Amino acid sequence: MLSTIKKLAIRCRERDFRVLGFESLLFSVVFGVAFHSWVVFIGLLSGLLCLLGLPKGKLYASIALSILWGFVACSIGNSSGSWTWAIACGLGMFLAGMAAHMRGLNLPFDWSTRFYWDTPDSLRADHRWRRNNLN
Repeated sequence: MLSTIKKLAIRCRERDFRVLGFESLLFSVVFGVAFHSWVVFIGLLSGLLCLLGLPKGKLYASIALSILWGFVACSIGNSSGSWTWAIACGLGMFLAGMAAHMRGLNLPFDWSTRFYWDTPDSLRADHRWRRNNLN
């Protein structure tokens, strides 16, 4: 138990963990209040924090949080009475959330070529991503 607490204390020093953890707390509070349920608050918070504990947890948490941003935007768009507008708002906010999270985590993410999430170090070793010599 003590080693788990020490590992959590070490993870809390990381900037990415603090930002994603705060965003997880924010969504948990908002959805807990919206649904008037402690179960929703505790379930969402523990689920998102468990995602952060996985080996590629920052990526998984970023995807989950972007889905939640899309859900919120879809709900706001649905208040206008049009499902088309709701889907457009939700999809746009999901894509904006993914781009913002990947940029904030310094992970390469390019919509134009293909979906590729990995660390920048492995990109340097990958020959497909090297810049062609233009001389």
